[in-house]
Amino acid sequence: MKPVGFACLAMLMFVFVSVVIEQKLSTYTTAALMVYVYLVTLPLALGTVGFLKLTNQPVVVPTGSVIILTSAVGAGYYLGDLFFFSAYANGGTVAMVGNRYIAVSGAGFARQVRVDRILAQRLSGRELCVGIRRSRTRS
Repeated sequence: MKPVGFACLAMLMFVFVSVVIEQKLSTYTTAALMVYVYLVTLPLALGTVGFLKLTNQPVVVPTGSVIILTSAVGAGYYLGDLFFFSAYANGGTVAMVGNRYIAVSGAGFARQVRVDRILAQRLSGRELCVGIRRSRTRS
C-alpha cells in the first residue's frame, strides 16, 4: 500500500476513535482511559511483530542509542494522547478537536511550502550547479 493509503486509513481510524471518545468515554478519567488503550496496544504490537517473524518478513528492531530516541518518541505520543483525551474530557467535541488538528496540519504544510519556495528561490538552478561545474572544471 502507498503512504497516502496508510495516511487515509489512519485518519479514518482517528475519526472513528474521536467520535467514540466524545460520545461514550468523555466522562471517564483521562489517565484511566489511557491505561486501557495501552493495555490493548502492547499485545497488538507484539502480535504484529510475531506475525511478521512467522511469515519471514524483515523486522528491524531499534538498538543502542536509537532506543533512547524511540523512548522519547513514545513519551511524545503519550503526551499527545494525554492532551487528545483531555480535550474530550474537558468538553471538547469532534468538530473542535478535528478543526484544530486540520489547522495545525495546514499551518505545518503551509510553512513547509513556504520554506521550499524560499529554498528554490535561493538555490536557483544556476546556483545549485555551481559546485558541480567547479568540480568538472578542475579535472
